[in-house]
Amino acid sequence: MGINHYDTHPLRYLVAQRLGLNDVPDELWDKYIVRQHVILWGAASTSAEKREFQDRLVNWVQEDITAFKKMGGDITPWTTPQKEKRASVEASLSPDDSIGLRAEALCAFWAKLAEASGSVRSFRKKVLGGIAISADEASRLLTSAAAAFLRPETFASRGVPIVGHTSELEVEERSNPFERPYRIRGSLRIWWSTGEAIVPVNREGPSPPEPMEVWNGTETLLVAPWRLSVLGQLRKVTSKLTERHPWETPTAAWFVLTSEPPWVAPLTARSSGPDLTKNHGVITIRAAHWVPEEAVRQLYAKMKARMKPAPTPSPRRLALFRFVTERSSGINHFDHKEGELVTGLDIPPWRSLQDEWNEQYPPSHKWHYGDVRNFRRDFAEASKLLIGY
Repeated sequence: MGINHYDTHPLRYLVAQRLGLNDVPDELWDKYIVRQHVILWGAASTSAEKREFQDRLVNWVQEDITAFKKMGGDITPWTTPQKEKRASVEASLSPDDSIGLRAEALCAFWAKLAEASGSVRSFRKKVLGGIAISADEASRLLTSAAAAFLRPETFASRGVPIVGHTSELEVEERSNPFERPYRIRGSLRIWWSTGEAIVPVNREGPSPPEPMEVWNGTETLLVAPWRLSVLGQLRKVTSKLTERHPWETPTAAWFVLTSEPPWVAPLTARSSGPDLTKNHGVITIRAAHWVPEEAVRQLYAKMKARMKPAPTPSPRRLALFRFVTERSSGINHFDHKEGELVTGLDIPPWRSLQDEWNEQYPPSHKWHYGDVRNFRRDFAEASKLLIGY
């Protein structure tokens, strides 16, 4: 199954952090009630509503974990000490490093191209008065309920400034997110330095608005704007920019509002694992095509050293490990008496395995085993290096 929006949802990290977990296990995150709360959180229009659904979600996952522990389950692989097994690192670049200087030059160039595009100029003229706005103004606009519901024309007709206002949505009626069509009715209370207004809201769509990640200058947030709203039009402009430039949606939207060039790291690495069960870890390097090979090697070596991999067994022991594994049965079940997950191999009698091995490697071959103790020892040594036990 491929990774989707819910699998990488920011709430998943938040819940894990609140509960002291390395990650919310897939078995819990995939539950219908959990995903329903994620959708409700995305559709919430005020910070208070979001906090309410966020707290409910934490409570649901906590209840599942408590029930799992009462049944004798081991949550050790999910807990905080495993957190250090994941890391995301951007290559350290000094101010005068040619890689960093080149990346900064390209970021400035892409920003100039984007500012000259018709879609950015049109949005700024229509929404921002023709100029970029401050970071504080941008942050307030991105989290405004009114900006997620109202068109620019509605702001103008009501005499409400798009930049510099604050708003709250009072919901009178809202569909369940799974109902079709989706409806919401209520009113927006909007105020600014010289006035305030009440604007009725009555929206209907085939489904709730799709969540959109935005950057507010400090952190990444989720908003759910209606298509023709101020933020809905920002989403449309941002989508075009991310198609043409190596940008992500949050920083591209921030650029449209503030003119701050999105930073595109020329060299990054991400590591995960190795996990306790399969002893498998991954290092993913993302490098611009022009980054020197030596810089990539150095970052890879740095990440690899953090993961402390065991050395590779000899070809003979590798062949032996595979030979025994192919002739064994897997073990993967929860032992309720011991209260732990049991994994490994159910291995046939060692002498019969040795006899079969020696049919392939007779006494004249250097991989021949005359003593079953050595045969078993070499498998155990290979197993310890490859899977940790």
